[in-house]
Amino acid sequence: MLKWMILVKLTFDVFRCFFHPITCFYYSFIYRRFFIRLFIRLQRASAVCVLMTLTWGCMSLDPSYELGMAAQETRRINGTLDPNEAWQLDVQAASPAWNGHSDLSYDAAVSVALQGDPSLRMALAKIVEQRAWYVQQGLPSNPSIGFGIGAAIDGIVGAPMFVQGMQMLSWLWKNPHKVAMAEADLKAAVYMAGQQSVIILARTRIELAAVLAAQERLALDKEYHELTEQTLAQAHKAKRDDALSMVNIQRAVVENAEAMLAVVESEHQLREKKYLLLNTMGIPNASIDWKAMGFLPPKWKIPTDEAALLTLARDNRLDVAAALEKVNMIEAGLGLAKTKRLPDVSLNVAFQKNFNDREAILTGFSFSLPIFDNGDPAVAMEMAKLTQARMALLSLSEKAQREVLTSYNRLLEARSQMEIINKTQLEAALSAQNSSIHAYSKGLIDYNTVLMTQRSHVLTARHLIQLKFATMQAMCMLRQAIGGSFNAQLGAVPDIDIH
Repeated sequence: MLKWMILVKLTFDVFRCFFHPITCFYYSFIYRRFFIRLFIRLQRASAVCVLMTLTWGCMSLDPSYELGMAAQETRRINGTLDPNEAWQLDVQAASPAWNGHSDLSYDAAVSVALQGDPSLRMALAKIVEQRAWYVQQGLPSNPSIGFGIGAAIDGIVGAPMFVQGMQMLSWLWKNPHKVAMAEADLKAAVYMAGQQSVIILARTRIELAAVLAAQERLALDKEYHELTEQTLAQAHKAKRDDALSMVNIQRAVVENAEAMLAVVESEHQLREKKYLLLNTMGIPNASIDWKAMGFLPPKWKIPTDEAALLTLARDNRLDVAAALEKVNMIEAGLGLAKTKRLPDVSLNVAFQKNFNDREAILTGFSFSLPIFDNGDPAVAMEMAKLTQARMALLSLSEKAQREVLTSYNRLLEARSQMEIINKTQLEAALSAQNSSIHAYSKGLIDYNTVLMTQRSHVLTARHLIQLKFATMQAMCMLRQAIGGSFNAQLGAVPDIDIH
């Protein structure tokens, strides 16, 4: 309080000096030492301002470092095309990873999507935007210059003139907080670009697995249709020998027609899966005259310990890292809000020339006193935002753990069911079908038994294909849940040093 009283007293005395010229000598003598010290401090403050201006002015708009860090994060997706190379290409240009006609593998599909996915390019553009914002927040405020020329209206010779410059100094203690906010936001943008690549990884691989499953389903339905054709031929042959009733012939016709319907459905399902995959890869108008290749599911080295998976998620999740940077950004915003409790200060330098051709250079400061708006509402708002950001980070961390555990549980379930079908059910169904066909050809069983065993085998085979796709889907979702890679070193969240 004492310093404010002294400041008010000094301001009052200065005004008295202007309005009472007789007291100028007295006040100039009293404040002479004060103004000398003030001038020295102004020189020092000006030197500091120049130094800080040059330092912040050296920040570049070039986002190469941040884009390089995003590329480093993206390498966890294991594509055939380097991210830096993919992002140098036009988003709609032909990809060097795949010619559009040869067999399409998992890695080739991911590489094409890495180049052609618009959402990833939007994330990269966000990095460029945030880099520019980071540089913008580091710049000092622009100075203001005013001038005026007047004419004497009382007949006295002379022309009044003044030139005045003003520079806000509050940026000296506000800009560091603004820069810290922009830096955290820039880091979050880099992490989210990597997270977008992880999402593309999972979606592309799942959709390619869907194409592989559709290809297997189509091959199975065609095989079953050929089998019903053979069974129908045997039924007609048995009719000529009067060994089979007309009812069983009609049933064979119906079964053959249903098999044909399944083939048509599988053909169109395969086309649809290809269209969905091509759209994810960023080439929706590409030809579908190609085949997907790869194992369904592939062989990945996945940890079998839930604690190890949770540790990977803790160290690898890029979206969690981005949420943490949002907390850091709001903490910096809280520091900026607290600066509203300080006065806004500006440095004034003026040149004046009066009616008698006397010239003067005036230097001074102007203050905006935080009396009515003392910054408390702004601090309270930032505290509330900080609480929200921390709770959002906690919620996202819990969500990550839930995704890891549920995805791993689905993987174990699909694997267990697939193992049962592979070891016992499928082989038994195939054996029963072959035995029934052989027995039916010798007249040992009726057609109902053949039909039942054929249906049992095809349904078991279709279920196995569904489980193979479900296994691959769970593997991809688990890989996304732990951050994009089961390799702890490759998938770890990198430290970003913005400069």
